[in-house]
Amino acid sequence: ETGEPVWPIEERPGPQGNVPGEWYSPTQPFPTRPPAYDRQGSSIDDLIDFTPELRAEAVELVSRYRLGPMFTPPVVSRADGPIATLGLGAGSGGTNWPGGGFDPETRTVYVPSQANFYSWELITPPDPELSDKRYTANAACPLRSGIAAASRATATHGGTGCSPRAAWVRFHSVRAARR
Repeated sequence: ETGEPVWPIEERPGPQGNVPGEWYSPTQPFPTRPPAYDRQGSSIDDLIDFTPELRAEAVELVSRYRLGPMFTPPVVSRADGPIATLGLGAGSGGTNWPGGGFDPETRTVYVPSQANFYSWELITPPDPELSDKRYTANAACPLRSGIAAASRATATHGGTGCSPRAAWVRFHSVRAARR
């Protein structure tokens, strides 16, 4: 009704970028509650580890990419790296339609979520005569073929009021790393 957040929002230091001509906010807004029910950002820990060989291949594949926490900005793509910023969640996952469900008897909300790598990279336009932009987004991400991907059903119990206790049920759909 008032526009005020239900829970406090903290301004915390955020990752900085280095795209020429861009300005980066020194802080980003972080909700304090409810707790995240899926991964935020990306790290080496998010890569597959079915076998030591697949893990090593996945680590090698992402070595030329930028990984980082939530709010890590895109990079200017360079052949020698970084090629792109890799993220998990919102770009190609998170919670989306078909939505979720609520069990009024147990006061539990069930939501599906996905966490697939997405890439954020900027490239210079191929023909300056066709665009006055300094950079344009590039949508190619060769890593989408399976270094890390998971689908989940998350159950969050509201209890009394809104003090959620989260329980995760993971349905992995991870495929082998590919070049």
